[in-house]
Order: sequence, then structure tokens, then C-alpha cells
Amino acid sequence: MDARARMVAFFLSATVAQAIAAEAGAKRIHLSDYQSFVKNWSPEETPLCAAMDSRADWDAVMHPAPTMGQTRPFSPPEAFWKRNSLLVLARVVNSGGDDLDVFQVGRVVRSKSKITIDYKFRTPPAASSQIKATMGLEIPKPLPSVIEFKENGRMVCALHPDNKQIVSPPPAN
Repeated sequence: MDARARMVAFFLSATVAQAIAAEAGAKRIHLSDYQSFVKNWSPEETPLCAAMDSRADWDAVMHPAPTMGQTRPFSPPEAFWKRNSLLVLARVVNSGGDDLDVFQVGRVVRSKSKITIDYKFRTPPAASSQIKATMGLEIPKPLPSVIEFKENGRMVCALHPDNKQIVSPPPAN
């Protein structure tokens, strides 16, 4: 397949994936819109998965990163949390990768009792440093009792918000 055909196939698959996610009410958001970062977790080789339903949940998973000259908010506004929840996935990866390339949402399937997020994870090429790559999905409330994250077809996290298990593994700080 030549480069142009691969490019067209990529854009078509991304469009279909966005349509499937939209059917479940999921919308990808950029966590870089907020002046915060995901707290550290252990082991770093595993992804961090979180289901946030409130500002308190955000504060349990995210850490504010105040810097001079920045005017971005530290978290979504209170109005966001009245109607929406936020599903977050984070991984420590080699620097130089764009989050949109590192994580590609395939499907978001929602039933009354469960949400399953199928996504592709692509490891960025070797680099001299590492960063935390993140993916955020805005989901209409209420959250179901189970949220599963499937990476490249393999389940990597299962959260149970009704039992107050909103993050896996728990942040270290």
C-alpha cells in the first residue's frame, strides 16, 4: 500500500473510531488544557486508569502545576462535573510522542452496568527522557458500576466506581 493510501486509511479509521465513541456519549478531551499533571504511580510500567466523577476525584488523581505566566485552569469547572464524568488513562512513555498518536480510541461501548474502552497503544520510539502520556474521555453521568480499559485487545484495568475504586493503581503521592 502506498503512502497516500495508508494516509487515507488512517483518517478513515480515525473518523470511524470517533463516531463509535460518540455513540457511547464519549468525547476525547485534551488534559493539557489544564495546568495539572497525573500524580506518580507504581509500577510505572503499568497504565494508570481513573474514573473521575467530581473535583475531589480529580484532586485525588491529578496534581496542580502552577507556573508563572500561565492562565489555564487547574481542573474542569464545577459546571462540567454536574453533567459529566472523566475517564483518564496515563502511561509513562518515551518523550517525543503526541498523546493522539500514543493512544487511539477504537471503541467505547456503554451499557447500564459497564463501560468498555478499547484503545490502541503505540510505544513512541526510543528517547533520552520519559513523559506521562494521557488520554481523557468525557462521559455523561452517571458512571456505571464497572469501567474496563482494553489496550490492544487486552484488559489492563477494571474500575468499580460504585465501590469507590476510581483509580488503578493508586497514586503514590
